[in-house]
Amino acid sequence: MKTRIHVLSVAGNLGFGGDENRLLSFAQGMDRDRFRLTLVLTSPSDSPEVLAGGSMKKEFERAGVEVLQVDRSSGPTGRIGVLKRIGASITQIQRLILKLGIDVVDARLDAGSIAGVPAARWTGRPSVVTDYAATPVRKYPMWQVARQATFGSADFVITDSQIRAREIRQWMLRPNPQIRVIPNGISPPRPERGLAETRAALGIPTDRNLLIIGQISGLVPYKGHGVVLEAAQQILKRDPRVFFLFIGFARFGVDYVRELEQKVASLDIVGRVRIASYPGAIGDVWQLLDIHVHGTLWDSLPNAIIEGMSLAKPLVATMVGGIPEMVRSGKTGLLVPPGDSTALASAVLQLLEEPDYAARLGLAAFSLYRREYTQEIMTRRLESLFVELTQAKRG
Repeated sequence: MKTRIHVLSVAGNLGFGGDENRLLSFAQGMDRDRFRLTLVLTSPSDSPEVLAGGSMKKEFERAGVEVLQVDRSSGPTGRIGVLKRIGASITQIQRLILKLGIDVVDARLDAGSIAGVPAARWTGRPSVVTDYAATPVRKYPMWQVARQATFGSADFVITDSQIRAREIRQWMLRPNPQIRVIPNGISPPRPERGLAETRAALGIPTDRNLLIIGQISGLVPYKGHGVVLEAAQQILKRDPRVFFLFIGFARFGVDYVRELEQKVASLDIVGRVRIASYPGAIGDVWQLLDIHVHGTLWDSLPNAIIEGMSLAKPLVATMVGGIPEMVRSGKTGLLVPPGDSTALASAVLQLLEEPDYAARLGLAAFSLYRREYTQEIMTRRLESLFVELTQAKRG
């Protein structure tokens, strides 16, 4: 009798991002006596775009996950070429399902669901779609139709916040009542380098009296770095002790980073800001931060906020997506309207001026993390859903 449930996760690529980190967290925390995870990618993992933003392939391999790649041989261009490549991906994933004895297909985001859900359906396997937005990234009509079909055909749609679940239900033309909200869960990031070595690697001044305010997120426009920089100028006029650190991978190229660097110069705060990618353990960076900011303009349930909670970091974040479901303003952090640099600056200055209050917010956030957002909590919820699907299919 088969003792382990074999899950096949289908994803686009393994660039650094929230969904990739969520899947990695599951891979690291799953019960290996009861579950096996295999990952198949539908987009080239060694493409210039992926490599420029960093690849998490090695992290998955270290977690014991076999990472496979569908053959994306070049073919016709245009819509016909796209359809042929999608069809070839579906066929290859079908073969993998049958060859590996897959029990459940976990189709992730648009790139994974467009091929993963049809392959699961045509091989008689249950499937889930994991996604965090109601509308597709690609706006052309064919993709809208395909996305509606995959969401409607999956056995479950998994998302990470109640607001996203409501938006997905409203967006779907053929409502799928089986939408399961499973918030992200992570283990506290641990440093591998010491403080002094990390500061030196990032070019941070050696002044030990500096208070470091940081945002850890992808270096992409919707994360609101420009708003935080405007707030930084206001904060520095009131408190010259601070230094601002923005760490993340430039997932869409370096042009946005250059724009931010130009903004730093125009705000006359050069020397008080560092914008960089960091190839080492992210725990190295977290140990530097005195206050965590997350100025995002659009989001669902950012992993970085959970990481900060797990380390009891005082937080100022924006009221977007599922963040207000996770952060109790005034109790576990401070929330401000998105795009409001003055409100963000005022909140950060409050924490700088009231360090005891900031510490209490951090400790309360840590307590909430332990109750709701650990790796174990998320992993057990996902495992329960996979068991439910497998038992229903076998029955």
